[in-house]
Order: sequence, then C-alpha cells, then structure tokens
Amino acid sequence: MYYIYHIPKRKEWGCTKFLEKRVKKLGYTISDIDRVILVSDIDKAADMERDLNIEYGYGWHEYCDYRHLIKIGNINASRNGGHRGGKIGGVKGTKAIIAYCKKNKSVIKEFNSITEACKELNVNLGCVANILKGKRKSAKGYYFEYKK
Repeated sequence: MYYIYHIPKRKEWGCTKFLEKRVKKLGYTISDIDRVILVSDIDKAADMERDLNIEYGYGWHEYCDYRHLIKIGNINASRNGGHRGGKIGGVKGTKAIIAYCKKNKSVIKEFNSITEACKELNVNLGCVANILKGKRKSAKGYYFEYKK
C-alpha cells in the first residue's frame, strides 16, 4: 500500500510506503498532514503524486517521480549500509552527502561520497563540490548537502 500525502507547510504532495517514518524524517508530524490517499498500485500512486503536485502549482521534475527514486535505490533501502553520516569506510575525508530534487526539495538519495553521487546522477564533480561549499545552488535539477 502506498500513501499519497499532502503537507501544506511543505507545499508538496509526497508518496511513501511508510507514512509516519517519512513525515518524521521531513521534520513534521502526522498532524501536519491535511490529506492522505491510499493507493495499492505503484504506477497509480506515482502518477497521482505527480498530478497533484502539478495541480497545486508545486511543480514537478522527472527526478522526483517515485518510480525513479525506487529505480535508483533511494526508497526503503538500508542507506549507506546502516551508516549514519560523517566519515565512512575508514576513508579519511570521505563524507556522506544527500541529493535533493531542486523542484520540491524531496530526498533523491544518500551517497557515501561526492564521487558516488556524481557517477550515479551524471553530475559534474566540480559542480557538486561548489554546491556543498555554497558557491552554487544546484546542478541538473539537484542540490546537495553533507549528511549530518
């Protein structure tokens, strides 16, 4: 079962299998949600999420599509092998980063390194580094932050 939810404060419709966990991760509570629609089919859920975001004027980008997020491994995966951020794999200076959709600010995926993100998302490493330094806002529909 997929939950299509609306958080007016966030100005977006979202899609998830685990509503309470997702809302908490976004920094909201269940009481911040004004509408929830249950859908059993992933394609219908993703299409509905897209259509509602467009209808409400929130905008949409193909990288925000729930099916795309599943395809690149972001949804319901054990992120970073259970790693919670900071240095990983014993490699000094390597920090986990999070890629976000520029349009609706949803999490696309967490990566173990800048290099990993650049390879998977086909984004220039220098652009991502400049985003992380605050010298640039976004690249190819994404923005990035270090994982805290």
